[in-house]
Amino acid sequence: MKRKGKNLPAIINERERELELQNLRLVATIRNMDQDIYRLSQCLDFIAMRPILQKLTSETQARMADESDRIRRLLVPEIQRTYNQHAAALPKPTKRITKR
Repeated sequence: MKRKGKNLPAIINERERELELQNLRLVATIRNMDQDIYRLSQCLDFIAMRPILQKLTSETQARMADESDRIRRLLVPEIQRTYNQHAAALPKPTKRITKR
């Protein structure tokens, strides 16, 4: 996260705002889930529950996919860097001379 032309307090303030917005989105998501779960508890039969369950399930799957992508974006470059450093430290293979 390199930012040119900004001093440290401005960078910190920007990051704090990003984190605050992330927290607000998380709270809103949890509030919406709570409302859906409450609506689910008020249903008298499965036919009425089904659309709410489908909505909760699809939103959960989307959040899981987003989290998986976030983890992948963080870990894959780190794993590549680690393996590249390890490979650079290994001796270079020599060419074998075989007689035919």
